[in-house]
Amino acid sequence: MNKSIILIFFLSLLSFSNAQFSENSIESFSEKRDTENSNANALATEPVTNLFLFSKDGKINEHLNGKILYDAHVKNRKLHGSWQSWYENGYLCDSGTFIKGLPDGAWKHWDISGRLVALRTYSADKFHRINNELVRYNPRRISFPLTALYQRNKRAAIRYFRASYSFAGAAKRKQGLSLQELITANVTPGNEYQPVFDQSLHHGLFINYFITGLAKDSGYYQNGLRHGVWIHRDGPNGNTERGVYEHGIKVKMWRTYDSNGQLLSIVQYTSKGEPGWRKSFR
Repeated sequence: MNKSIILIFFLSLLSFSNAQFSENSIESFSEKRDTENSNANALATEPVTNLFLFSKDGKINEHLNGKILYDAHVKNRKLHGSWQSWYENGYLCDSGTFIKGLPDGAWKHWDISGRLVALRTYSADKFHRINNELVRYNPRRISFPLTALYQRNKRAAIRYFRASYSFAGAAKRKQGLSLQELITANVTPGNEYQPVFDQSLHHGLFINYFITGLAKDSGYYQNGLRHGVWIHRDGPNGNTERGVYEHGIKVKMWRTYDSNGQLLSIVQYTSKGEPGWRKSFR
């Protein structure tokens, strides 16, 4: 009788312990899985945010000192369609097109004298395609070099999605600025240009200009990374560096010329972007 009672007690205790272990294991696994998924999504979708959200759809514009400040369109609370902003003297400050809060196609920025300062080309479609590949990462199905970079160095990859990579002034933007405050700052002489978006992806022609109208940096982006022939100049009368990028990495032969077009040096880069053989002609 006593043995039966002891056996029943032992079996009950074992059953309770197993049930408790099972419950805790499931809860722990569930929490771990949710945490992992949350972290993965948070990292992959970190660039997908919106600087401004609006309460109504339709055309929006504001004026400053009786002059039009900006003109745009909103759809589903995000900038969508054509965008333009102006200096008080009537010259354009910037112009471009949005698709659901992301810049798409050519984006131009001028100074207060009407000189073109920068040309960018963006793709909202490529932005979403690459971001989706990051979220649904499969090592056997990588279509974009940025996805591979993201797996090696998340911080470096996410940098290419930020507006501060496209326009350095975006990194200095104060939190909580209204659209009017941001544009007013842009059209005020002496201030560094800050775009009205906080994420983007380059895909197409990219040019920065000197005040003389000469291109400072020019070339093409493919899926967010420099790709093809590029030119970099130190200044209007400085040296010029010319060569090829492959998916954001300098490769093959890069040549440097002086302001008179005389060849100064050649550097041969490996497929990994490492400088190898070089020759100077000075």
